[in-house]
Amino acid sequence: MTKLYLDEDCSDKRLKKALIKLGYDVQTTPEAGNIGKDDKAQLIYAISQNRAIVTHNRKDFLRIHKETPNHSGIIICTQNPNNQQLAEKINEKIINRDELTNLLLRVNKL
Repeated sequence: MTKLYLDEDCSDKRLKKALIKLGYDVQTTPEAGNIGKDDKAQLIYAISQNRAIVTHNRKDFLRIHKETPNHSGIIICTQNPNNQQLAEKINEKIINRDELTNLLLRVNKL
């Protein structure tokens, strides 16, 4: 199953719980001890753990993807206060993929 790393802006415990219920291995920024680190450092950590990063920070991670095209996957999500719905949308994007290496995926609220 895909390993996910929730960026600081996505590290809601309810989102983590919903993704775990869907069968994903999920780690949050606080669990990794990475609170306050910049986006590039977050991605480097995710790469070191072979985890795709999940973030709401669309603009910066679009740029970072262009600068660092080799990674374990970047999943950019629009803000959604319904964590269960967001988890299901993420699941829909990745469930049928063998791997997320070097992919940039967008998950929209609607």
